[in-house]
Amino acid sequence: MKQKFIVINIAVLIIFNSTIPFVSAQEWVNTTGTTNSWHQPEYNNFPDVESIGIGDFITGGFQPRSAFEINTNLYFGPNANPSYTNLGEVFRTNCPEDMSTYWRLWRVQNGNDTEYGSIYSLSRNDDYTNTQTGVGTHFYLQSSAIDDETGAWGDIRFNTGTGGTNLANNFSQPRMRILGNNGNVGVGDYDAFLPNYQLHQHVNNDGGTFHQFTIPITGILATDGFRMGIDANANGEFNLMNNTVDMHFLTNTTARATILGANGFIGIGDYTTFTPRSLLHQHDNSNANVFHQFTNGNTGSGNNFSGFRMGIEFIVGANRSDVWFRNWQNNGQFNFASNDNNGTQLRRIQLQNQVYLANEVTRMKIIENDLYNAPYSANPPVSLLHLGHHWVPNAGGHRLWMDVGSYTCARSDQLYTGMKEATNSANFPWTPNMDAVINWGDNIQGQEGADNLRVILTTPQAAANGDAGTVEGLEVMRFTPLARVGIGNFDAVNGSALPPSRRLEIYDENVQNSNFPLALQFGPAPQLRLTFIPNANVALGINTDFQTTGLGNLIVTPQNAGVVANAGIGNFNIIGVEPARRLELLDQAQNNPQLRLTFTPNTNPALGIWTDFQTMNNGDMHINNSNNSNAAMVGINNGTGVLTRTLDVNGNLRIRTLPTAPFNANGSATINKFLVSNGNGEVFMR
Repeated sequence: MKQKFIVINIAVLIIFNSTIPFVSAQEWVNTTGTTNSWHQPEYNNFPDVESIGIGDFITGGFQPRSAFEINTNLYFGPNANPSYTNLGEVFRTNCPEDMSTYWRLWRVQNGNDTEYGSIYSLSRNDDYTNTQTGVGTHFYLQSSAIDDETGAWGDIRFNTGTGGTNLANNFSQPRMRILGNNGNVGVGDYDAFLPNYQLHQHVNNDGGTFHQFTIPITGILATDGFRMGIDANANGEFNLMNNTVDMHFLTNTTARATILGANGFIGIGDYTTFTPRSLLHQHDNSNANVFHQFTNGNTGSGNNFSGFRMGIEFIVGANRSDVWFRNWQNNGQFNFASNDNNGTQLRRIQLQNQVYLANEVTRMKIIENDLYNAPYSANPPVSLLHLGHHWVPNAGGHRLWMDVGSYTCARSDQLYTGMKEATNSANFPWTPNMDAVINWGDNIQGQEGADNLRVILTTPQAAANGDAGTVEGLEVMRFTPLARVGIGNFDAVNGSALPPSRRLEIYDENVQNSNFPLALQFGPAPQLRLTFIPNANVALGINTDFQTTGLGNLIVTPQNAGVVANAGIGNFNIIGVEPARRLELLDQAQNNPQLRLTFTPNTNPALGIWTDFQTMNNGDMHINNSNNSNAAMVGINNGTGVLTRTLDVNGNLRIRTLPTAPFNANGSATINKFLVSNGNGEVFMR
């Protein structure tokens, strides 16, 4: 075989010499018969030189530096034809189509000749017949040997030099590695890592590592195009560095999501049908439901009814889409929390599903402050809408029926407006026997000293708006825990500062304020008016005013269009008549006087100190006075002096149209006694 190789070389050199005159070639032949000893004929005095050089080594002034070296700087004489040789092309092979060509690298391994690798191209008959890659058009680079240390197939490794001019100072740098056993590609210093995946990129410092992709319109700088990788702080990064274009995400060639380069808005859905309008915008171009769903191990993830979903649902037939927040857990709750000024996380809104009297009721609590991590069972919402603070069990006036309504709580004080079952019903809260109630409660043991229920008017804060424009506002009504109702301003700052002391107390400070169009302009206003026909002019209309004056007097003023009318006490409306005097008392019972003036009352109406006035059905007037059942006296024009007779008149007495004294049949008078008066004005019968 070696002899054949020599002949071929000699033949090649002959061709060179015959076709290219003046070529200076180094011809190496075995002239001594020594095995593996190749000599230059001109320098037989160096019988052990083992190298072959093709090219002009004389002009260059150096000998071949490898076992085989080709110098393409060929020397041509003045009559040479350079077109015969493609300068710079070092080596070429050619063969028929039905042949495979190999360049193989062999070496002795464990005493045996072993192929470490080869470069080859297969014939069309031998090439791999794969419909995806084609046949007979491929170039192969193959690692053939087995790694002694790992027992795996040998790797293919790629290095770059450091720029030296010879082997002594041209150290190679590891750049890439392809593992022989699994084909994993490692990009980087392969001495520092073993690739774990089909493509594994690694750098030996903390400066980050990236892949960059560019096209002509993006530019080719380090800040152009798209890059992905790990930054210097080990953060994963996908960076589309041209902010005028968007980042798209597709599956199965279908558009799924996009991130706008101009503002970072994220669109989920077919981005060819819409443009994201907010930081996260989900869209479906059909009339489909669009939801986000959140699940964990506790909720499960087996179907659409697991965990929490929020989004919009298309209502078939109604041509609308409803917004939904759905917690599919039977005992789950919605919580909304935020931090206070000290950074403590507090629960602000709570939606909870509870079971009450065998019925599930959803309740909502909007709370002042509740620790977020507190167990929800400790402070549950107690009504459909629970506002303020959490309920303190057994500390206030809460009742279980305060459910279908709004419950406002400040520690142990509460206000409830809503429904109350009229009777105990097992179907609560869906019983038809429900009353509407306004309730307030307190933690005071007993009624005295408990808080009040107040109705307060406030306007923009300004002095011109009167009490309603103050900080406290204008109190117009209050209910006390002692079941007393006050109409008026009983506030401690700008009102009476005293609670109402009767079941109904009406208080009016008589403050005149021209800023109110209906304010009275002619003096103190009566505290109470009973109106039959109202009028925009408060002095007109048909009404009756009741007024307690500054001296404690009571003035009752019935009027008809400004004209004072009469007042009647009795059942005038039943018999269908109107009172005919300023004050008319009506009582048709013969045994009941219409008017009693009492000095000392008594539970026994026959006792006490009083005077009764009674008009009988025949028109007679009876005056009966009593001092604990003892007949008393009547005085006329006596002031408060002591009366000495049943009728004590201080002054003149005038009797008009006295009747003539009656006579008997014979003409004699039948009256035998007369009234006579003494010097003291006393009248006697004589």
